[in-house]
Amino acid sequence: MDEARRGRSDRGPPDEREDARGPGERSNSEVAGPLLSSAQFDSLARTLALKKRPQLKLLAHVLSSLREQDAQFRRAFLATARSKTERWLRGIGNNPGRLASEIVKLGGEATVAGLETAVLKQEGLSMLLFNFAELVAPQGQGAERIGDRSAHQTLFGMPAPLQQIRDAAARAKTNLGATIRRAPGDRRQSDATPRSMMVEHLLETYVDLTGLQPSVTFNPIISERSGPALEFLRLTLARLGYVASDMTLQREIERYRDGRLRRRKSIVEGEAPPGPLPKRPRGRPRAKV
Repeated sequence: MDEARRGRSDRGPPDEREDARGPGERSNSEVAGPLLSSAQFDSLARTLALKKRPQLKLLAHVLSSLREQDAQFRRAFLATARSKTERWLRGIGNNPGRLASEIVKLGGEATVAGLETAVLKQEGLSMLLFNFAELVAPQGQGAERIGDRSAHQTLFGMPAPLQQIRDAAARAKTNLGATIRRAPGDRRQSDATPRSMMVEHLLETYVDLTGLQPSVTFNPIISERSGPALEFLRLTLARLGYVASDMTLQREIERYRDGRLRRRKSIVEGEAPPGPLPKRPRGRPRAKV
């Protein structure tokens, strides 16, 4: 495992390639250094049950290139129509005083219990609560403030923390990322985002590393989701600056599994996999003799 970690730092300077960086600018990987510390790398390897040297080398290679891959995803995406979640966050940011009425609409009452019910129905509210906790808590303790419900209570404080709510909505909206528009002339739009593209990339890596399909286990007693694929996504996405709830990541994993099953079914049944239609032959068709 130590050899795999040393391999990450012994790769030499990155290859020169054309990208959208301006003169004198450096990539995220060049600025921030390794994505994971040695302890985090070892912990992740144990979580994924990676023991063979080729597996560890592949994991090290993928992690060393993730920031550059993420930068390419972000550069490729252009502004287009806002999602429902982004529109909801924008509305709260413009008028944070309406948050209480939104919680009542979703959760039935403007209380901590009502807020816990509401976040299950509106992903934007879940993202806003997470960013609000990060803003009002000491650095790195936002999750603890959500766990002990102190962030919920602060949100309902008197007077209402309108500026913190506005800032949390802005941070959550930024983390959503812009959606991509397809090639010019094509009116169809993709619902993919830089985050969802990165999730798919990470899940493909998970399958290559483990040979297993990603899955999530849900414990209804403690209302907790777990699994090696989920832990892999949690750790790497957080290091790249993305915010996503476990419920969102579970949906991404299920969508990925469904896509693989559809592709496999189309191959087994002899159908053409989803893709562009074949081009029409040019010229007039020849007459049959």
